[in-house]
Amino acid sequence: MATVSSDTSAETAATGRFLAAFFEKFWLPLAGLALDAGLLTAAFYCAWLLRFRFGPVLALIPPPEMQDFSATSAILPAIIPLWLLVFYYSAKLYDGADVPAEDVFVRALHGCVLGAVLALALSFLLKNFSQSRLLYVFALPLSTLFVFAGNVLLRALQRLALENCGWKKRMLVVGGGKPAELARAALARAACLMAINAAESTKDGLFSLVREHSINHVLLANASFNKNEIVEIADRLELEGVELSIIPGIVELRTGEVQLDTSLGIPVIKIYHTSFSGSNYWTKRLFDLGFCALVFLLGAVPFLVVVLLIKLDSRGPAFYRQKRVGRNGRVFEIYKFRTMTADAETRLGEITHLNERDGNVFKMKNDPRVTRAGRWLRRLSVDEFPQLLNVVRGEMSVIGPRPPTVGEYEKYDEVSKKRLHVLPGITGLWQVSGRADLDFEQMLALDFYYIEHWSLGLDLLITLKTPFAMVSSRGAY
Repeated sequence: MATVSSDTSAETAATGRFLAAFFEKFWLPLAGLALDAGLLTAAFYCAWLLRFRFGPVLALIPPPEMQDFSATSAILPAIIPLWLLVFYYSAKLYDGADVPAEDVFVRALHGCVLGAVLALALSFLLKNFSQSRLLYVFALPLSTLFVFAGNVLLRALQRLALENCGWKKRMLVVGGGKPAELARAALARAACLMAINAAESTKDGLFSLVREHSINHVLLANASFNKNEIVEIADRLELEGVELSIIPGIVELRTGEVQLDTSLGIPVIKIYHTSFSGSNYWTKRLFDLGFCALVFLLGAVPFLVVVLLIKLDSRGPAFYRQKRVGRNGRVFEIYKFRTMTADAETRLGEITHLNERDGNVFKMKNDPRVTRAGRWLRRLSVDEFPQLLNVVRGEMSVIGPRPPTVGEYEKYDEVSKKRLHVLPGITGLWQVSGRADLDFEQMLALDFYYIEHWSLGLDLLITLKTPFAMVSSRGAY
């Protein structure tokens, strides 16, 4: 049975759908391109000021010759269109009106990095060696910040315009269980989205709901459709201009990289699994060590402040050590800032029955063992930073599945143990996808997805999204 949170006339729905399509297909790309052209110009102007007019930079790195902004502005007609093409075709910066801010940032960074590399290559091809290379170094972070802020603002204006028109994008959520609950909760937080729920539905019933409620987007979450039915649903919805998304299960997330194999003389789909050995291992290891060096350099003073706060808040050591299970079942000691009372381990048996997480992990939102300072440290995930020492020692990685306690690991079946075929990590895919709001099966599915699809690019993406997850505090307790 479908439930609708509010009613809208057919005429309003049709007008809203037209406006939404106009904003997403035309206004967002055109306004974004125009705005970004101006923002890139501003970024290069600020970079020129830093390079040729900022005293500390001039004293530290004197330029071979001083340049007016006219020398920089002369190359902008060639550079800016190049960056805009990268934004549009490669970074997909203007795709999707409901993209979260962290994804907009990742796309902006992707586009600006690639644009800067191509601009440098273009300057060499054009023999334009009079340009300061340091100018591009300054322009990269400035352009990323400007473009990110501009595109977030554009999307906010679009949402505001649609809200004023009284229109919301209508999504039909079909299915039940935890995935459907999380999807509905996420839709409830979005101002321009309306969830229309159907715990279960047949194909014909689904199409009736789509027509009856002017659905824009169908989301299947644990729905009881077989593969043939899903293909038929996708084809019908495509003809009606309705988007379709599917929340994958653990099998779909473990498919690895699919390639076509014709070695038997017939087309065969073969699944390749990512290997964490050889060059892959050393690439990931170098990334880990470089990241640790940067965090230790920037975070030394803040970490000392955290230690002082812990000592002032409660009795006991500032650091907490606990046995965890790492790669291939190897036990090691993990380091964390202490967030609980000193007798937390002995008190665990008293509250085990209050576990709020399904599966082999203990999680409790209002754990009485957590201290006042610890609650804030956990909310911002600052308590995890001492694990960088485990990364340096080779026991953990920056990105990877979280290491379970010995007690949790003993409850694992053989499938669950496969999540530890790689080094455990400080942060990972499930931490930026809901953290403690996800149940054990969903966490397991995301860990398997990470293992099967690992790349340095995926590690960089998770690293960039982690600060947004820390600030949002969603699912952190």
